[in-house]
Amino acid sequence: MCAFRPCGSRESWWVEGKEEVAKYLTTEYEYLAPSPYEEVYVRLRGKPSEKGQFGHLNAYGRTFSVEDVIAIRPRLPSDCK
Repeated sequence: MCAFRPCGSRESWWVEGKEEVAKYLTTEYEYLAPSPYEEVYVRLRGKPSEKGQFGHLNAYGRTFSVEDVIAIRPRLPSDCK
């Protein structure tokens, strides 16, 4: 699906969720980010996994199971402070 970095963390987590959540996040990201890998701000409700190896090439230390997308918007300098 995709990955994100929690505020205040250096880790990136792999995101998983229902197909409609994945489609919504992908569509909104493509609309908000003019180039690939550009950061946007997301606020998600869900549950993190225990530490492990997840996602593409097992490159992520946790997975986050998304239950709801609360917000997705362009990232502001004041975010995550």
